[in-house]
Amino acid sequence: MNVFDVAEVFVSHATERHGSDVGIIAYYGSYALGEASPTSDLDLIYIPEDGKAATLSACFLLEGVCFDFFPISWARAERFAIGADSWAVGPALIANAKVLYARSEADAERFSGLQAQTAELCSPARRKEMLERAKQKWRDVLVELGSLHLAEAHNDLESVRKAGWRVAMACVESLALVNQTYFQRGWDANFEEILQLESRPPFTREEITNIALSPQMSVIAKSATNLAIGVQSLLQEITTTSESMGESVFVNYYPEMRDKVNKIARRRDSGNLVGASWAAMFVQDEVARFLAQDVEGLTYPDGELYATCAETYRSEGFPSLMGVLNDDDVAQFGEQTQKLDTCMRSWLGRRGIALNELGSLDELRKFLQRRDPIA
Repeated sequence: MNVFDVAEVFVSHATERHGSDVGIIAYYGSYALGEASPTSDLDLIYIPEDGKAATLSACFLLEGVCFDFFPISWARAERFAIGADSWAVGPALIANAKVLYARSEADAERFSGLQAQTAELCSPARRKEMLERAKQKWRDVLVELGSLHLAEAHNDLESVRKAGWRVAMACVESLALVNQTYFQRGWDANFEEILQLESRPPFTREEITNIALSPQMSVIAKSATNLAIGVQSLLQEITTTSESMGESVFVNYYPEMRDKVNKIARRRDSGNLVGASWAAMFVQDEVARFLAQDVEGLTYPDGELYATCAETYRSEGFPSLMGVLNDDDVAQFGEQTQKLDTCMRSWLGRRGIALNELGSLDELRKFLQRRDPIA
């Protein structure tokens, strides 16, 4: 059987019954790549007008070979092309597709334009954007690590295996974005492509193999965690600098920070150590991220692991609040809270950033006049 004879039946049927409603018919996958075997399936897509030609969709076996003929809208085709849902495996569906039928030259050009979008995202001009997307995808790794922890608690090998694979897939999504490349095949066929990535943790093969084949839940979990840490380290090494804000992120910040420090003290003094801990976490994390942005030019989302953005905070001598609060030594926590205020005042002073501390209404009037002078 020639699978393209089958494809021709589809094209003829589509044009006879729905010709004006179908913009594109194309195939992708192993046949489009020239790598098909006798048992390879043929995947075809068609792009219909909105809400039309739904009855063309079909999936069946013919002489043991699977044929899948399914619709995607132009909007969904673009999401595949730019990897909006999965950069690692999504773009290949459009970028490698071979057009069997186009309703018009305009439809053909529109589909070609989607393929050009994929190619553009792989260019040096889009490097920064793709690295930012990789950093955002890293948050999915954290979510999957949480699921892995729950799977371990159930003490079920299959649950741990699935959770381990989910961690690996999230890691690979970040790696594919870092490398500005997508895989030509589906998840089950791209292991060798992963190992060919220029930027990846050196132990990728071992960790993914353990996730796939180890009979020990602890080994699967450890390998998934190690892989995640490796990708995290890679992202830290190549993370992009943020756009210049024109002035320090700390301009006008001190009064807000001082208010948060006062809240910590009030919670502590009232015996509400849980509330004090929450407030301490918030302000320490915020200051650490702002310091990284101001000094290193790096931006971190507030859901990022603290350790990834704390280097400047620690090297500048700012104190640990989160690490010292406990029932046994509330006094030390108070000292560290005061030290945060002292360190911030000193740090801002060395950089000539005003604290905006006012002592009277007259000072307030002068302050407002300086900020908003009469034209």
